[in-house]
Amino acid sequence: RLNESVKTLQIECSMMRSELAQYETVSRLNLPQSNSSGEESDSIVQMGMSTRQSQPLGRSNLNQTDTICKLKAELNRSFLNQKAKRAEIQRLTQIVNDKEDQVQEMVKRERVYVAQFETLNDQLNKMKAEFKCLKSKQEKIDSGDRSDEISNLNTVIAELRKEIVVVEREKLKVQQELEDLKRKFEADKKREISDHSKEYLKFHDQTLATVRKEIEEKAELRVKEYSIRLEQSLKELSEVKEMYLNVCTAKEQLALSLQERTTELGQVAE
Repeated sequence: RLNESVKTLQIECSMMRSELAQYETVSRLNLPQSNSSGEESDSIVQMGMSTRQSQPLGRSNLNQTDTICKLKAELNRSFLNQKAKRAEIQRLTQIVNDKEDQVQEMVKRERVYVAQFETLNDQLNKMKAEFKCLKSKQEKIDSGDRSDEISNLNTVIAELRKEIVVVEREKLKVQQELEDLKRKFEADKKREISDHSKEYLKFHDQTLATVRKEIEEKAELRVKEYSIRLEQSLKELSEVKEMYLNVCTAKEQLALSLQERTTELGQVAE
């Protein structure tokens, strides 16, 4: 399929190149383009004549003018066709370039696919050779006398059965030992827990007695400290009370003295 696509594209490219060459040949044979059908032709301008000056009154001149107009119209159509052909040439050229790029890309892909196909073909041949070799070996094994092999297998099976019996016995023995170990472990565990519980209770009682003793000692120290502070406070309070009484006595004496002084001043004033 890939080769057919490449061949089809190559044929299309060849046809487009042929058409492009034909269009280029036609474009080289065409005359220069005129601006409009109403403008004066180059030949008439070169002869120093205009369309208005080249209109004689005779019948032959009218026919000539009509022919010139028809030629100019045909020339204009030719120029328009030439322009369309040039646009078509450009379009076809672009198509040819695109097709060539596609052909190159498909050729590259074809090379890659061919290389992959060759690699896979080599691998397939190798696998076929290995398969044939293995098949021949298997046929040789199947065609040989297998009585010795069967006898050996029976011997091996018998030995394995004996070993299985021995292993089963060992398994039962190990299970019994494991059960004994579990019972011993449980007994040791209970004994250890009991011993640890006793030690814990003893340690707890000792710790509690120690803590209680420390608390009592701290409490006695606090009581002694508070007693000393209380005695000091009572002593300070007694001193303050005595000072207050002294102040009150002095105040009363001062008031009496002030009253006596006031009385004396009143008498002097009279």
